Amino acid sequence: MEKFIFFILISSAVGQNQPNGNFSFDAPLIGEQNLPLVATLDFSKIDTELKSYISNTVYRVTDEKVKNDTQPEVDKLIKQAVPQIVDAVTENIHLRESASFTASLANSRVPADTIIFDKVWLNTGNAYDKNTGVFTAPRGGRYHFSATVMSSGKYGDVYSALKKNNVTHFNIFGGENFSTGTVNCVLALQKGDHVRIVRTRGEGVYGGHWSVFSGYFIGE
Repeated sequence: MEKFIFFILISSAVGQNQPNGNFSFDAPLIGEQNLPLVATLDFSKIDTELKSYISNTVYRVTDEKVKNDTQPEVDKLIKQAVPQIVDAVTENIHLRESASFTASLANSRVPADTIIFDKVWLNTGNAYDKNTGVFTAPRGGRYHFSATVMSSGKYGDVYSALKKNNVTHFNIFGGENFSTGTVNCVLALQKGDHVRIVRTRGEGVYGGHWSVFSGYFIGE
């Protein structure tokens, strides 16, 4: 689980990047307290753009504090900033968890194009469409995909392929006598990119959950 820690500490430390991955920033003196405000953020497991978002938010809050220089106004700005940061972290975690699926082929068939793996075992976030057999990336980043295709006849074989946006990236061959072909790969996808498994020629694809398609989000 992603960790997010937001501390508002009274300290005399100077703003800097610390060895443990944290970032601290000093604000000017507040009222008559004669002490600086230091915000420490744990960035160790947050994506780059989220780091930038949090940093910019802290800079904005502390800059506004300089202009207003009143404790109530500072408290108000911090209260406004924290929900925005929490929402961003929550969305980030949700997107990470949403991109994972596993589906298998229940019944043997001879698909004209896309192999529709119709039995869904896992589909967090519904990125895989069991009606079309297509996975749509919910965000940009690196994804791992795996597919196994079994030929459906004793004397027939089946040729299939993994396609990204209608472009063949990897071929899969399932030979005679119910043989299987398998592909494992990592692809860099943009948000909205499509990935699917298609039959290109040969006999049908054997069902009974022997043919499987799965994938998940790795990271940016």
